Amino acid sequence: MRTEFVDRVEHMAELRELAAGLFAGRGGALVLDSIAGMGKTSLLGAFSRLSAEDPGLRRLRLVGARCHPGIGPGLVYGPVVDLMLPLAKGVKQPGPVRQFLSFTRRGVVRTAPELLSAMVPGLGMAFTIGQEVTQASLATGSMPFDSLQPFQQGVALQIVEALVDLARSGDPILLTVDDVQHMDPSSMLVVDRLLHQLSDAPIGLVLSHTTDAVAGGGHAAMVEEMLQRWADDGVLTRRRLGGLPPDAVHELVRSTHPTAPAAYSEKLTRLTDGHAVFVRLCLDEWRPDAGDEVGLPPSLTRIVETRMGVLPAEDRELLAVAATQGPVFLSRVVASALGARDEDVMERLRRIAGTGLVELTSPPAWATEEESDCYRFQHGALWRVVYERQTPGQAWARHAAVARALTPERPDSGWHAYNAALLAQLLVRHPARGAEGVRLMEQAWAETERTWLANLVPIVRNLYAQILLEAAEPPADALERAGRLAVDTVLETRNSGMIRSEIAALSLRSRVLLAQGDRTEAEVSAREALRVLDEVGDMPALRTEEVLYRSAVVLRETGNHAEARPLLGRARAVIARKAGSIPDERLREGFLRNVPLNRAVLDAEWGER
Repeated sequence: MRTEFVDRVEHMAELRELAAGLFAGRGGALVLDSIAGMGKTSLLGAFSRLSAEDPGLRRLRLVGARCHPGIGPGLVYGPVVDLMLPLAKGVKQPGPVRQFLSFTRRGVVRTAPELLSAMVPGLGMAFTIGQEVTQASLATGSMPFDSLQPFQQGVALQIVEALVDLARSGDPILLTVDDVQHMDPSSMLVVDRLLHQLSDAPIGLVLSHTTDAVAGGGHAAMVEEMLQRWADDGVLTRRRLGGLPPDAVHELVRSTHPTAPAAYSEKLTRLTDGHAVFVRLCLDEWRPDAGDEVGLPPSLTRIVETRMGVLPAEDRELLAVAATQGPVFLSRVVASALGARDEDVMERLRRIAGTGLVELTSPPAWATEEESDCYRFQHGALWRVVYERQTPGQAWARHAAVARALTPERPDSGWHAYNAALLAQLLVRHPARGAEGVRLMEQAWAETERTWLANLVPIVRNLYAQILLEAAEPPADALERAGRLAVDTVLETRNSGMIRSEIAALSLRSRVLLAQGDRTEAEVSAREALRVLDEVGDMPALRTEEVLYRSAVVLRETGNHAEARPLLGRARAVIARKAGSIPDERLREGFLRNVPLNRAVLDAEWGER
């Protein structure tokens, strides 16, 4: 079963209805709209397979083409030639199409204009001049086709007539064009002329359209404008593909991983909001020992980076700050953290929302009186990828800025508590502000207990324990409190299945026990942390290098030097891998030398004993 195609029953039925009309001589056109990764290409592929297997559709001549980014808008008539070549191969009678085919077989022509000039004699000069006229006209964004030069109109019209002749010379034709947002202007003109002749021709046209770049203007916005104009004129129908519903995701999990816990499909749905490509890649990543944990594979990072690539650098930074506040964020807080004007950030977020990365949502109860726009990331997986692309130093600095922007707010919020805890983590490392940091952490934990946002409770509790361990001026009972917090998290996560937090809590407990002088129990907790880590492997948002290093320290202190040294090596390898993923040399050096943990791991000198 192909995961991208599950639960597209309505869309498949509409494609079948379009095909059935072709056999009755009625043409038609359909546009499939969505953000990237919703399964448009897979839907077209599934229909192609169906047409080959279904006796009622086998006579359908289905031909597909794709417009490619980068070369698309500048490639004259690219998809038109890709569609016509397979159709022309079946032509036996003499005439322009047959002549065109004979030229291509002898290799006389190579470019798209040459191919079409061979098929429609006398158009060579028209291509030279007409393409310039077309692009100049389209650059206005209004696509005034009727004002184009007569010869340019003639080119498109004769190409369409050749297509109609091909359709009437045999079985009905269904043309599909993927990624129409990249279609060149000349091909758009052909599509315009074809759409107005479909009502009485046995030709169907299906276009897939990715909407991410529309808000950025330019060519993508022009294509969007034309698609809507055609829809308004009644010559095509637009359908939007949304996320897969929960029952479809459950079906996918059951068919691909029958042994997966029932809770896995629920978590997968919440995390991805049914976004097809995210669902598929997460399913590919799942292993039986992962239980109901949903891991984010590295391939998701590449997809998100591609989607964010349409944004300027300053807007990508804006989203990183927004992700630091949480999956739901306020424009005012982002503006404050960036040091930017509220109005400017609201306008930038409005444009970014056009890409589908974020969307307007209702604010939380405590922020209903805010003079601010509230947004949410499209789904949790997208938010996690955006958040985890930051270096630790970037994340800490941004959490501090977000916490400063939120601290004046009085109503309780789990995410405010989380950001306050991260700010406290920064403060306790400075002797002059250590006590202030501990007090802030105590307030953040109290707020966490009042709000009890399940996913954040063990994370904030672990931060509390870590702060008590690392504070420059710890309270007298710091070790006892840290130990109780770590044990509470271990017990809670073994019931909730939050494995990342369980590993971190086991590691924290081993540090507490070692500091209290109980080396035997410290070793037990360190080995348990390693055991669980080795079972599940590296996980997003888990500082694997810290677990390895802290366990190595405990094992070294308990005399297990032969085991400790390889663990230190593994910790260094993880840090090196993360550093290698940071392209900016300055940020990479800061990650290696300015993060206290990394500095401790890299500077450790453990010789033979």
